Amino acid sequence: SNWNLIGYWLHDPMSPDDAFNELIISDNLVYVTGFTEDGAVFFDPIGFPFLNTLTELNNGFGYWVKVLDDVIDFTYPEPSGVLAKVVDIRKNPDIIATNRFMFINGTVSFENIAVTEESYVGVFTESGILIGEMKVFEGGFLQTGAMYGDDLTTQIIDGAEAGELLTFSYGEYESVPVEVRFTDNMELQKVDLTFRNIPDEFALLQNVPNPFNPVTSIHYKLPEQTHVLLTVYDILGRKVRTLVNETKISGTYSIKWNGTTDSGEAVGSGVYIYELTTPQFTSTRKMIIIK
Repeated sequence: SNWNLIGYWLHDPMSPDDAFNELIISDNLVYVTGFTEDGAVFFDPIGFPFLNTLTELNNGFGYWVKVLDDVIDFTYPEPSGVLAKVVDIRKNPDIIATNRFMFINGTVSFENIAVTEESYVGVFTESGILIGEMKVFEGGFLQTGAMYGDDLTTQIIDGAEAGELLTFSYGEYESVPVEVRFTDNMELQKVDLTFRNIPDEFALLQNVPNPFNPVTSIHYKLPEQTHVLLTVYDILGRKVRTLVNETKISGTYSIKWNGTTDSGEAVGSGVYIYELTTPQFTSTRKMIIIK
């Protein structure tokens, strides 16, 4: 509701901020969307500007404008002459841009996953169709991306169906499940995604550095959620320090040991044993502290 399709009839391009300045100042503008040769684009007047993909209105194009209250006799202001910053949107040939779409942006975090400079999170249907993508910005922000629905005028399924659950992928990794379903109402939905590099098996790794003085790091891997007990013993098998004693979700972990006992006393030079114990797995390794 309250969507209005209006044309842009001025000769010179104009930024949405300038074109709809009065609506923005009066807190009446909700969203603006458009459709270019690169697909559907989006402008949110109150969101982070760098997440917007609609940054310029051009002559001959129409734009869907959503407002809170009816607007009578809308006119564009005179162009300021200041050129808008045009966003370079990657056109992915695997994504079919249809006339049914929604938008998604938000934030993302990666745990034990290397992120390249030009990174995108792909959005898929339950049947595995790629329907959109979001560029990953520094700080974990996701640029607004258009997600496309199935073109109902064709016999093939080339997009999402209304109400279909969406999944999010980064390369070989799938995000922690979130509840996002496709709608074709041109609205924005925000997400907070997490990608984890989940190990295939339990593992206790060699501490680094080794030998060490005064601090070393111990890494271990859990393929599933489980209770973890990580303990340091001296060479005679006497407990020195309990480093971990709690339930952990799947993932790769690191914890530091500063060469002290549970009571905070510094240990002497020598060989020490550290042991990882879970209901499914037990492993021990040796480490050396030199003073």
